Amino acid sequence: MIRIKILPLLIVLILVNTVQSQDLLGIATYISKKKLDMKLDTTKYDVEMRNKLSGFFEKQFQKTSLLIFNTTESNYKEESNLSTPNTNKTTESLDLLYKDLKSKRFVHRKELLGKNFLIKDSISMYNWSITSETKNIGNYLCYKATSVIKKKVLEDKEIVLKDVKIEAWFTLQIPIGNGPGYYNGLPGLILEVNDDDYAILCSKVVLNSGELINIKEPKGGKKVNLKEFELIELEKRKEGLDRAKIYLMGIESDRNN
Repeated sequence: MIRIKILPLLIVLILVNTVQSQDLLGIATYISKKKLDMKLDTTKYDVEMRNKLSGFFEKQFQKTSLLIFNTTESNYKEESNLSTPNTNKTTESLDLLYKDLKSKRFVHRKELLGKNFLIKDSISMYNWSITSETKNIGNYLCYKATSVIKKKVLEDKEIVLKDVKIEAWFTLQIPIGNGPGYYNGLPGLILEVNDDDYAILCSKVVLNSGELINIKEPKGGKKVNLKEFELIELEKRKEGLDRAKIYLMGIESDRNN
C-alpha cells in the first residue's frame, strides 16, 4: 500500500510514466554499506585505533551489486572483479536474487558460511508514505518515501523485534516498482535506501542499451522461507561478533607484550 502526501501534479506524472514503462530494460549499479557500532573500550583503544578497526570491519560489509531489470522481473547480484586462475573470466557470485513483480514472489540463492540456501517467499509490500521532498541522484530527480517495518535485530547479542524506519528515494524517470535487494513497491526505480544501519546508493544506470539482458531464477541450496533464513543469519552474526571480540583481544594482547 502506498500512502501519498504529494501534489496532484506528481500523481499525474506517475500515471503518465506508468504508460511509458512498456519494454523498459536496464542495469543499475548499487554500492551498499553497513554501519557497525563496535562499542570499543575508550580506555584501551585510542581514537586512531578505534577508527582503524571500525573502518576495517565496515569494509567487509561494503559491496557493489547490479540490478538487472525489465518491467516485471529482475536479478540482483553482487558484482565480482575477481578473475579465476589462468583465465580472464570473472567469477559469478552465488548470491542471486530473482524477483517477479507480477506474481509477487521472489527466489533468493544465498551462501552463508559455505552453505547454500534457496529462499522462496512472497514479496513483502511496504506501506510507503511518499512526500514532496526531492533531491537529485546523478541525473535523476528523486522523491522521498518512508516506511516503518518490524525487524528482528541483534542488540547486546540478543535477537529482538523493533520498529525500523526505512527511507527510500525513487525516480519517476524510470517508472518501474523495483529497487535493490527486497525493496520495491514505489512508482519509480529506487535509487537510494537508508534502512537502520544499512545504506544503499545507486552509482550508475544504463537503460535500453541493446545489450542482451538475461534474467534467470536461481536454483540449488537448502529450501527455506525468509523468516527461517533471517533467524539462521542472526544466529551466525552472533557467532561472528564473538569471533570479532576474540580478534580484538588478540590485538590487545599483542600491544601489551
